[in-house]
Amino acid sequence: AVAAPARHPPASRTSCMEDPRHSDSSKVTTESTRGTEMVSMSSVTVSSWKEPDSRHDVEQGAAGGGEGAASAFADPGHVGAPSRIVVEAATTAWRGSQFAKSFMSHASGAARRSISIQVISMLSRVGLSRGNSMLDGEDEEDEEDAFGDGLAHNDAVATFVVATIGAGVLVLPASMAAIGIVPACMSLALCFAVALFCAWQLCQACEIVDSLRQGCSASFEDIALNISGPRLQKAVAVVKNTCFLGFLLVFQQFFVESIEVMMGVPSSDRLRADKLLLRFCVAYPLFAAGAMVVNLKRFARFNVLGIAAVAAQIAAVVIACAWRGLVTDPCPSGTRSDKCRWYVVVQEEGSVALFGTHFAVMLFGFAVVALVPSLRSELQDPKEMPSVLRYGFSITTGILGAVMVIGYYGYGGSVPGNVLSALTQAPGEKFWMLSRLGNIGVTINVVITVPPFAVCIAKAFEVKATGALARPLSAPNVAVRAAYMLILTVVSHSLPYLVQVIGIVSAIFVTFLNLACPVFLIVMARQKLDGQALPSVGWRLVYAGVLCLSLFVAVFGLMGACQDLMSKIKSE
Repeated sequence: AVAAPARHPPASRTSCMEDPRHSDSSKVTTESTRGTEMVSMSSVTVSSWKEPDSRHDVEQGAAGGGEGAASAFADPGHVGAPSRIVVEAATTAWRGSQFAKSFMSHASGAARRSISIQVISMLSRVGLSRGNSMLDGEDEEDEEDAFGDGLAHNDAVATFVVATIGAGVLVLPASMAAIGIVPACMSLALCFAVALFCAWQLCQACEIVDSLRQGCSASFEDIALNISGPRLQKAVAVVKNTCFLGFLLVFQQFFVESIEVMMGVPSSDRLRADKLLLRFCVAYPLFAAGAMVVNLKRFARFNVLGIAAVAAQIAAVVIACAWRGLVTDPCPSGTRSDKCRWYVVVQEEGSVALFGTHFAVMLFGFAVVALVPSLRSELQDPKEMPSVLRYGFSITTGILGAVMVIGYYGYGGSVPGNVLSALTQAPGEKFWMLSRLGNIGVTINVVITVPPFAVCIAKAFEVKATGALARPLSAPNVAVRAAYMLILTVVSHSLPYLVQVIGIVSAIFVTFLNLACPVFLIVMARQKLDGQALPSVGWRLVYAGVLCLSLFVAVFGLMGACQDLMSKIKSE
């Protein structure tokens, strides 16, 4: 073996710990927020074996023989967090092969293998966000080893795409049916362009913070703290955690609808006894159990299952809708029926509020801009982040567009809010197996996604609490966790309308986090950077356009979603 110098994480990745402005409370807040920054993301980062620091280490490892290797893998704390299965496999391989035995002995000195598997977020992506909470309990040396290599470019692109694609894609065909083919395609393209631009600007803000050496830029809150101070940091944290509550509301509705479809429960009459039992005796206990999670390391082994669940739901929709479009006749000109397919190029009866609502719904599918700082901090070369954004957003837009178009092609203007429910409930061809596969994927995806968001929300109020309330899983702490999840369950039961609820959440919170906030941060970062002038007139016009768009979506999206929601409530 040829000795190589040990690699260390860049200064920007450890500057949060070195910055004296970070008080104890701000450290806790930072860990809380980073714990969700990439919690909705699912990637598998396998760090290669770290080279020994010297030839002496190699010789010592070889002299130790197989016992040294076995001891290195027998100690759970000696290997990075959620990798016990891999550890056991490596130990078994060592016992069966003299070659493996010799190879493992090299690890007894300075070598260590770190495998970090992060969880997928369904919707939001929004995020999004692997954090320090997944590394709780590991020593500082293990954390440095985990950052030693970081994500390669292609791994980061895959991580970004999986983080963006979630259950929210299932409502896009309904948006196309509501506003028409041309407006829907234009809205999706505009969401792509604006989200990519804002993510790029946020990436530049990260570079400015790193160049100023004011602290790390691993989360939205870190950037806000280092650019403006604790006030902006607290404001961003409040909006972010409130947004997470909205995500949990949407998650529960997806979960309940999927179970109802699999059980054959009618979608109407939400006061039926079986629907009440399903929501309060099945959904609530599961979500409340997810709210009791303290740290996320135990869930890492299920993350690959989460990725498979997302793939299953998308495959089920694409195959079923494409097949139905081939076997179902289009409606005669001028007629509309659930038994045939009819399409609208431009919805002439639509209002500005309706357009704003469905633009907000589509923007929800790009609610991953807040994940950019965390993903950038994981890269081997942070300068590759703009390229990761270009490839990631392009692939994501292609997948979202394919599901939207194929779903609309299969069911036309009669497509429901959740296209999966149409596979068995719409007239004509039934797709029982594909429907079951897709809904199982949704339920698994949602169940795996809940704990990361719940951990962030719990840590947010534990930071401000005192006494027993601040101690995880104490009686008062458990009561608060169960209470807020019960409130979300009651609200979800009262508002069982996916598209409208997503529109409200997106209009209020996603527009601020994904559009307005990056613009404010990059402008303040450039003002803070010595010697750099304010943006030119052209850039100011672009920033003003983004802010106007965010204001338009916030006002008209919220207005349209509320009007549509009230009309549905009155109709029942």
